[in-house]
Amino acid sequence: MFEPLFLDAQRLLPLPAWLALAIVVIYRLVHSLPRWWVTWSARAWTPNVARLLAPLIHSRNTTELRFLSADSAPSTFIAPRRAALDSLRKQLAGRAERSHAWAEKIHGSLSDLRFTDASRVPFPFAAVMREGFNLASVVTASRGSRLCDLDGNWSLDVSGSY
Repeated sequence: MFEPLFLDAQRLLPLPAWLALAIVVIYRLVHSLPRWWVTWSARAWTPNVARLLAPLIHSRNTTELRFLSADSAPSTFIAPRRAALDSLRKQLAGRAERSHAWAEKIHGSLSDLRFTDASRVPFPFAAVMREGFNLASVVTASRGSRLCDLDGNWSLDVSGSY
């Protein structure tokens, strides 16, 4: 008698789910192993190691008092420094309201703003500077190294906006 070339579904034994999953996993491992073997030496391990170590590293933000005396200056210099910093803060606060409002709106979605904000000053002082100063500007025109912001203020860009 002639045997059919296809399998009869009645005669197949159902595989347990764990065995089917194990077969699929082993199949994927066997097929990806050669590619992994060839490329493992070219892999960049630094990002993976950095992600593992990141929870162990804590931010080292400083207070305003330590910021003002970071160079071990005598305590007589702290009050004039604080006054000068407050004066600069007030002077810059009202200078570019439209630029600051625009920068606040786009700060979360534009990586350049976050990068320059994080790397503008040495990291221990970043929190103090971020609290007191909003130095983001939205440039509308330029002439060489001179930049004009939304408020019409012209400034000199000497360090690539950092």
